Amino acid sequence: MVEKGLNPKQARFVDEFLVDSNATQAAIRAGYSKKTAKQIGSRLLTNVDIARLVEARTAKMAEKMEITAERIVEEMADAAFARIADPVPWATKVRALENLGKHFGGVFPDKVDVNATIEVEPINARELGRKIAYALRLAERAAEKEEAKVIEHVEDAA
Repeated sequence: MVEKGLNPKQARFVDEFLVDSNATQAAIRAGYSKKTAKQIGSRLLTNVDIARLVEARTAKMAEKMEITAERIVEEMADAAFARIADPVPWATKVRALENLGKHFGGVFPDKVDVNATIEVEPINARELGRKIAYALRLAERAAEKEEAKVIEHVEDAA
Protein backbone atom coordinates (compact mmCIF):
# COMPACT_ATOMS: atom_id res chain seq x y z
CA MET A 1 0.00 0.00 0.00
CA VAL A 2 1.39 3.39 -1.00
CA GLU A 3 1.06 6.01 1.71
CA LYS A 4 -0.53 9.34 0.87
CA GLY A 5 2.10 11.79 -0.39
CA LEU A 6 4.71 9.09 -1.15
CA ASN A 7 5.57 7.39 -4.38
CA PRO A 8 5.98 3.57 -4.41
CA LYS A 9 9.78 3.74 -4.02
CA GLN A 10 9.52 6.08 -1.05
CA ALA A 11 6.91 3.84 0.59
CA ARG A 12 9.18 0.84 0.06
CA PHE A 13 12.09 2.82 1.54
CA VAL A 14 10.03 3.36 4.72
CA ASP A 15 9.24 -0.38 4.91
CA GLU A 16 12.89 -1.27 4.44
CA PHE A 17 14.17 1.39 6.84
CA LEU A 18 11.98 -0.04 9.60
CA VAL A 19 13.76 -3.39 9.21
CA ASP A 20 17.19 -2.22 10.40
CA SER A 21 17.21 1.61 10.62
CA ASN A 22 19.93 1.70 7.94
CA ALA A 23 19.01 4.40 5.43
CA THR A 24 21.66 3.39 2.88
CA GLN A 25 20.66 -0.27 2.81
CA ALA A 26 16.95 0.64 2.88
CA ALA A 27 17.46 2.84 -0.20
CA ILE A 28 19.23 0.02 -2.03
CA ARG A 29 16.54 -2.52 -1.09
CA ALA A 30 13.86 -0.02 -2.19
CA GLY A 31 15.40 0.10 -5.65
CA TYR A 32 17.57 3.20 -5.57
CA SER A 33 21.07 3.20 -7.09
CA LYS A 34 23.85 1.70 -4.96
CA LYS A 35 26.14 4.55 -6.05
CA THR A 36 23.91 7.24 -4.56
CA ALA A 37 22.11 5.22 -1.88
CA LYS A 38 23.86 6.94 1.03
CA GLN A 39 22.87 10.43 -0.13
CA ILE A 40 19.37 9.36 -1.18
CA GLY A 41 18.76 7.57 2.12
CA SER A 42 19.84 10.63 4.07
CA ARG A 43 17.73 12.93 1.91
CA LEU A 44 14.67 10.67 2.17
CA LEU A 45 14.85 10.77 5.97
CA THR A 46 14.61 14.57 5.85
CA ASN A 47 11.38 14.37 3.82
CA VAL A 48 8.62 15.45 6.23
CA ASP A 49 6.11 12.84 5.02
CA ILE A 50 8.66 10.04 5.28
CA ALA A 51 9.91 11.18 8.71
CA ARG A 52 6.34 11.32 10.06
CA LEU A 53 5.53 7.89 8.66
CA VAL A 54 8.72 6.35 10.08
CA GLU A 55 7.97 7.89 13.48
CA ALA A 56 4.34 6.77 13.47
CA ARG A 57 5.11 3.22 12.36
CA THR A 58 8.00 2.90 14.81
CA ALA A 59 5.74 4.01 17.65
CA LYS A 60 3.05 1.55 16.52
CA MET A 61 5.57 -1.31 16.40
CA ALA A 62 6.94 -0.41 19.85
CA GLU A 63 3.43 -0.30 21.30
CA LYS A 64 2.47 -3.61 19.69
CA MET A 65 5.63 -5.26 21.00
CA GLU A 66 5.30 -3.54 24.38
CA ILE A 67 8.77 -2.06 24.06
CA THR A 68 9.33 0.80 26.46
CA ALA A 69 12.41 2.53 27.74
CA GLU A 70 11.62 1.19 31.20
CA ARG A 71 11.38 -2.40 29.95
CA ILE A 72 14.69 -2.12 28.08
CA VAL A 73 16.45 -0.65 31.12
CA GLU A 74 14.98 -3.36 33.39
CA GLU A 75 16.22 -6.09 31.05
CA MET A 76 19.65 -4.49 30.83
CA ALA A 77 19.80 -4.30 34.61
CA ASP A 78 18.91 -7.99 34.81
CA ALA A 79 21.71 -8.76 32.37
CA ALA A 80 24.17 -6.50 34.18
CA PHE A 81 23.54 -8.11 37.55
CA ALA A 82 23.16 -11.70 36.35
CA ARG A 83 25.35 -14.43 37.74
CA ILE A 84 28.18 -15.46 35.43
CA ALA A 85 27.04 -19.08 35.73
CA ASP A 86 23.69 -18.29 34.06
CA PRO A 87 23.50 -20.13 30.71
CA VAL A 88 22.13 -17.13 28.77
CA PRO A 89 24.54 -15.34 26.36
CA TRP A 90 24.23 -11.99 28.11
CA ALA A 91 26.54 -10.07 25.77
CA THR A 92 24.27 -10.97 22.87
CA LYS A 93 21.17 -10.04 24.84
CA VAL A 94 22.61 -6.69 25.96
CA ARG A 95 23.60 -5.81 22.39
CA ALA A 96 20.10 -6.68 21.20
CA LEU A 97 18.61 -4.51 23.92
CA GLU A 98 20.88 -1.62 22.98
CA ASN A 99 19.75 -1.96 19.38
CA LEU A 100 16.11 -2.02 20.44
CA GLY A 101 16.69 1.05 22.55
CA LYS A 102 18.19 2.90 19.59
CA HIS A 103 15.50 1.67 17.21
CA PHE A 104 12.54 2.50 19.42
CA GLY A 105 12.64 6.02 20.72
CA GLY A 106 16.33 6.69 20.98
CA VAL A 107 16.81 5.32 24.49
CA PHE A 108 20.51 5.04 23.70
CA PRO A 109 21.33 7.64 21.04
CA ASP A 110 24.54 7.34 19.03
CA LYS A 111 24.95 11.10 19.01
CA VAL A 112 23.89 13.88 21.31
CA ASP A 113 23.81 17.43 20.04
CA VAL A 114 25.44 19.83 22.48
CA ASN A 115 25.17 23.57 22.17
CA ALA A 116 27.58 25.30 24.52
CA THR A 117 29.46 28.52 24.89
CA ILE A 118 33.02 28.24 26.09
CA GLU A 119 35.00 31.23 27.18
CA VAL A 120 38.67 30.97 26.36
CA GLU A 121 41.26 33.31 27.73
CA PRO A 122 44.02 34.17 25.31
CA ILE A 123 47.50 33.21 26.44
CA ASN A 124 50.77 34.59 25.14
CA ALA A 125 53.66 32.41 24.03
CA ARG A 126 55.80 33.20 27.09
CA GLU A 127 53.04 32.19 29.54
CA LEU A 128 52.33 29.04 27.53
CA GLY A 129 56.03 28.15 27.61
CA ARG A 130 56.13 28.58 31.42
CA LYS A 131 53.06 26.35 31.84
CA ILE A 132 54.53 23.64 29.61
CA ALA A 133 57.87 23.79 31.45
CA TYR A 134 56.06 23.47 34.79
CA ALA A 135 54.06 20.47 33.54
CA LEU A 136 57.26 18.83 32.29
CA ARG A 137 58.98 19.35 35.68
CA LEU A 138 56.01 17.76 37.43
CA ALA A 139 56.10 14.80 35.04
CA GLU A 140 59.85 14.36 35.56
CA ARG A 141 59.42 14.36 39.35
CA ALA A 142 56.63 11.79 39.12
CA ALA A 143 58.78 9.60 36.88
CA GLU A 144 61.73 9.87 39.29
CA LYS A 145 59.51 8.84 42.20
CA GLU A 146 58.21 5.84 40.26
CA GLU A 147 61.73 4.86 39.27
CA ALA A 148 62.83 5.07 42.91
CA LYS A 149 59.93 2.81 43.94
CA VAL A 150 60.86 0.24 41.29
CA ILE A 151 64.54 0.28 42.34
CA GLU A 152 63.53 -0.08 46.00
CA HIS A 153 61.24 -2.99 45.13
CA VAL A 154 63.99 -4.72 43.12
CA GLU A 155 66.52 -4.24 45.93
CA ASP A 156 64.06 -5.62 48.49
CA ALA A 157 63.44 -8.66 46.31
CA ALA A 158 67.15 -9.38 45.92
